Amino acid sequence: MNKGMLFIFAIFFSMQVYSQENNAITCSDGIDNDGDGLIDCQDSECDLLSDGGCTICLENGLSFADVLIEYIPGPGCTPDPDPSGAIGVNDVDGTSGDNPEFVFLGEGGSIRLGFTNNLLTNSGDSDADLWVFEVGNDVESSQLELKPSDLFTQSALQQVGIPDSDGDGYYEFGGISGSTSSLDIDAIIQGYAPGVLRFDAVEIIDVPSGSCSGNTPGADIDAVCALQSIAQELCFNNIDDDGDGLIDEGCEFTYCEFDNGLPTNAEVEGNACINGTISVSEAVQLTPLNAPPLSPKVGTMYFDGVLSKLRVWDGNEWKNCW
Repeated sequence: MNKGMLFIFAIFFSMQVYSQENNAITCSDGIDNDGDGLIDCQDSECDLLSDGGCTICLENGLSFADVLIEYIPGPGCTPDPDPSGAIGVNDVDGTSGDNPEFVFLGEGGSIRLGFTNNLLTNSGDSDADLWVFEVGNDVESSQLELKPSDLFTQSALQQVGIPDSDGDGYYEFGGISGSTSSLDIDAIIQGYAPGVLRFDAVEIIDVPSGSCSGNTPGADIDAVCALQSIAQELCFNNIDDDGDGLIDEGCEFTYCEFDNGLPTNAEVEGNACINGTISVSEAVQLTPLNAPPLSPKVGTMYFDGVLSKLRVWDGNEWKNCW
C-alpha cells in the first residue's frame, strides 16, 4: 500500500471512529454526530446503552447532567481516576470495575454535576422530577442537594425552611436509598405551578456505611437526568435554545470605557471581553464564589470561598492552583 492510499485510509478510518452516536457524551450533546438525521436518544444506537436511560428520561438526551463541577472523594479513600464518568447518558455495561462509565464517591464523598443546556424544574404534581442512576452490587444511600438557578427559586426554598447548612448555594432535599432513585421536588416544596422552580446543578453526597475498602467504595453514580426540564439559552451560538423567539438574549457583553486610549477606572457588572494583555501594578482581587461558574470555558478562573482555593477549568474538571 503506498503512502497516499495509507493517508486516505487513515482519514476514512478516523471518520468512522469519531463520527458515531453511541456513548454517554454523544448521546446527550444535542448534535447529530453520525449524520443520520437522528439526535441523541432518537438514535437507535443510544437506545442500546445499558439500563434504558433514554427510555427512563423520556427520550431526551439533553436532560442528562453534562458538566462535572466538583468531585471530592471520601476522606481517606482513593479518588476515582475519571469522575467524568457521571456525566451524559448512563452507560454501565455490567462488567466489573469502573471503566470509567461511573464515578465512585468513596465513603462520605461527593460530586456536583451541572446542567448547561437545560434546567431541572418541578412538574407541579407527584411525578418524579430528577433521576439518579446509582449502580453497583451494593445498595448505597446518598443525600441530594440542588442549586437554584434564580433568586425566585432560592427565595421559595428559604420560605419553606429548606436548609443550606454550609452556605454553599446548594439546598438540602433529603436522601435517596441507593440503586436507581428519583426525587419529586413538589413533594418537598408544594403549591408551585409546573416549571416555576428551577435548578442548574445537583450535589450527591455519599452516606458513610463502611470503610474505603474495595475497588469502588461509596455510592457509584453513573448519570443524573432531569425528568422535568426546560431548555436554557446558550450564549453566542446564534440559536434560540429555549424556544422563546429570542436568540442569545441576556448575553450582551459590557465593556470598559476608554479615555485617550487608556482605560478609566470602571466597574463592570456582567461579562467583559478584553482583546490583549492585562498588566496590573498592584493586586487583583477576586470576589469569592460559593460554587463554580456554570458553562466554563478552558481557562476560566475563580476563587472558591468554600475551599479557599483559586481554581481553573482545564476543559474536563476544576483544578486547584495549590
